[in-house]
Amino acid sequence: MAVFGDLADLPFVEILNVIDRRSGRLLIFGLPDPGSFELDLVDGTLRGLRVDGEDVEDPLCARDGLIGLMRAPRGVFEFHRALPGELRGALDVPLPLLPLMILAAATGPRHGLHSCPGGDSFD
Repeated sequence: MAVFGDLADLPFVEILNVIDRRSGRLLIFGLPDPGSFELDLVDGTLRGLRVDGEDVEDPLCARDGLIGLMRAPRGVFEFHRALPGELRGALDVPLPLLPLMILAAATGPRHGLHSCPGGDSFD
């Protein structure tokens, strides 16, 4: 099963609902801000995330990196099914919790946030 479209028609949170517990790779690119995302999803969890080809290994940094996707008014997405063994990463973040984590970070106070390696800021 392949799912594809534009964030203008199907927001990021809705994409997660459509994918549900399927395993595969979600690619998101063509965003208003430069950058591309690859999410490896296994049985309803975020296993791996790459932003501009760089692995994000810390769950809090992954959350911070995905904030921009919640706000993106447009961008192309493609989901392609894959076997769990073909996907990589060790984040293990349940998809139902991901929008809540992103929303809490996006609306919460900015001071004292988790610091990602290299001081990266994705939003």
